[in-house]
Order: sequence, then C-alpha cells, then structure tokens
Amino acid sequence: MASDGEGEGRAMRSNGWTTRSEERSKREIEAGEGDGAAAAPTRNVLVAFTGSVASIKAVEMVTKLRAKGFAVKACYTSSAARFFDAADLPLDPADVHGDDDEWRRWSGKGDPVLHVELRRWADVFLVAPLSANTLAKMANGLSDNLVACVFRCWDFTDERKRVIVAPAMNTWMYESPFTTKHLNTLAALCNMRPPEGRYRNPAIEILEPIEKTLACGEVGDGAMQEVDDVVDAVDRALLRMHLRGEGMDTPFGLGGVDKMVNGPPPPEYAYPMNKGR
Repeated sequence: MASDGEGEGRAMRSNGWTTRSEERSKREIEAGEGDGAAAAPTRNVLVAFTGSVASIKAVEMVTKLRAKGFAVKACYTSSAARFFDAADLPLDPADVHGDDDEWRRWSGKGDPVLHVELRRWADVFLVAPLSANTLAKMANGLSDNLVACVFRCWDFTDERKRVIVAPAMNTWMYESPFTTKHLNTLAALCNMRPPEGRYRNPAIEILEPIEKTLACGEVGDGAMQEVDDVVDAVDRALLRMHLRGEGMDTPFGLGGVDKMVNGPPPPEYAYPMNKGR
C-alpha cells in the first residue's frame, strides 16, 4: 500500500504536475546532464587530495563523485600520496595527475601546461581534504606544486566556476590563529571588488570541519566532513550554477538561487578566533 506521500505524488502527476526532483531531472536531460546523457559543461569536477590523513578516503571520494554522474579528474600532492595509491582511483590513468606530471607534456613554448589545462577543464575545483600546509599555500598565493598552481591560476571572476575546500587537520592545528587567518583570507576572496566596482563571484565555499575522533586519537574539531556531505555540496554548487545559467539568480549569486538552495549568505563572513580549551 502506498504511503500518503506516494499517493499525493501520483495524484500530482495525473493532474499534469511534476515534482521538483522530476523537474530538475528533466532540465538536466535537456541540458545533456544526468544519467544516460553526455556530460554537460557544468559537470566537470577536478578533485585534489593533499597531505591530510583524510586522503585515505580518496577512492571513496572519486567513486561517489562519479556515481553522481560528474566527469572527474584528480590531482594530488606528494604528501597526499602517502595515504593512497593513485593507481587505485577508479579513473583512467590519464585523468590522474601528480606533481611529476606537471611538465611531462611540456618541452617548449606553445605546449600545454597541465595546471592551466586542468583549470580550463574544471567547473568545480574540489580540494578535499585541504591540509593545513596547502591551506597556508593557497592563502598566501604560493604555487610550488600542481594543486597550488591550479588554485593560483583559477579565475575567481568567472561565475560559471566554483572552488570548494574541505579543511582537515589536527584540532590544535585547526584552532591555531594561523588557520583562522588563512581561512579568512580565502573567504575574503569571495567579497573583493574588482576595479569596476562589481562584486566578484562568491566562488569559494568552505566546508567547515566536524568534531570526531581524529587519526591522532584526540577528539575534537578538525575532521573533514563526511564524504557524502562533501559530494552533496558539489551537487548543490553545480545546481546553483545550472539555475543561474537559466537566469534564475541575482548577479553573482548574492540572493536568488543561493537563498533557495543554501539560505541567505551573510554579507561578510569571518572565522572566529581559536576557541582554546
């Protein structure tokens, strides 16, 4: 026997109505997205793994991103390679890149540069986990490895692209004032005004760590959000970008779709100083 909700859904469809999920699926199919359709331009996810123990979830992360129907490529730092074997990722080896690959295809002027090519390809650049070391590099504009180079050359004014980072580190490192400063620096990139005075696209989403038992044995804040929650954040970001392309959003996501999907964004975001103990 169908539940009331199931009966209501059938009644709505018999009267010519469709559910929100069905409407979304219809839009995705028409746009060439979703199951059984070719990947659309707004479904390309470049996932980066850095030197946090949470990189042991690399295979799970890629598997679940692909299960959502995203086109996925991966890059990783040399420190991240301690926690997983790149050969185990469920991807074509040509779509998995470490630091040694950065200049492998380059021999002279005009040849492709990997970090530029990856930046052009990706609609979402997901750094999960984001280690304390890579966070410091990103916040200070350093670019001494492939992951940092992709971030350094990212176009934050392009509203069709998004960066999502999921910090993961020891509680003491997360509560350090350096971490507060660096996260605030990333958040501030969303609110900068270019010379013409228009807001930049709020192109960086920070998925705050959660509290759990960490690899060091301590219990506290600093753990990366669960893989399912990270993947859902990517899905929401791509939906916002898709709806914005249909003209259903205010400029640069400062209302409209962001309010509908995630609630109203604060006018200015700042991470609190470390809590202490």
